[in-house]
Amino acid sequence: MKKIFFLCAFILIISLCIFLFLEFNFLKKYDQENLFSFVFFNYNLSRFFMCLLCGFLLAFSSLILRIVMQNPLASDTTLGIAPSASFTILIATLFFPSFLNISKVLMGFIGAFSILFLMFIFMLKKYLNSASIIFLGLINGMVFSALSSLLVLFYPEESKAFLLFNSGYLTQNNFKNVIEFFCYSSVALVSLYFFIPHLKILNLGDELASSVGQNIFYVKFFALCLSAYFITLVVSFIGVISFLGLFASVCVGFFKIKNIRKEFAICGFLGFFFVIWS
Repeated sequence: MKKIFFLCAFILIISLCIFLFLEFNFLKKYDQENLFSFVFFNYNLSRFFMCLLCGFLLAFSSLILRIVMQNPLASDTTLGIAPSASFTILIATLFFPSFLNISKVLMGFIGAFSILFLMFIFMLKKYLNSASIIFLGLINGMVFSALSSLLVLFYPEESKAFLLFNSGYLTQNNFKNVIEFFCYSSVALVSLYFFIPHLKILNLGDELASSVGQNIFYVKFFALCLSAYFITLVVSFIGVISFLGLFASVCVGFFKIKNIRKEFAICGFLGFFFVIWS
């Protein structure tokens, strides 16, 4: 286990060194020292930390969904959560700008949690099996994406800003968005740290988890809230980034890590690695 952890850390450090080397090599073309420090601090470092936060949140949300849904293919993309959050933000942008000014994150969270809770009810009542849930989620994602494209065609001028961020806009001009992104996510990350033992019990299965005194519904409900919130933050600040969180959660599943905290840590680093090199 320690070898796997140190290997992931080593790969992360090597990738960071390569990234910094390439950026330095590009910026050395400029002779002005002030320009070099300005571009490096406001563009490169801000983009690096945005990729770090985005990768961790995507990986954490997919890993939570995998545990709650008990399906290795559950993620923000396969369940249609990210497209629904993006569609809700577009609706608020076009028709309810006053609500969008209050909180773009809240608008996205309403859409993300609505579709995620609907999937959870279907799974809880056993109306659909695991494969059917994934198919339904993919269909939902395609429907919301199609509706978003249709609204963009009808309102091209009003949706210019939405088109810029909808495809995953990681480029930053300063640390303002990074700091705001970190402030929004810090409370949820702390909550996840103390909530991880409850997720560990869910790995035992619903029957065994209920036998040890856990209220399965409330545990899964709070876990889904965390996952929807993580996805909403990424969609609100960056845009829809498909399948990277799923790829990180699937890769960490191959390691068969027994310590769930280490599993979350390695999954987060893998998500960051995939985002920064995507």
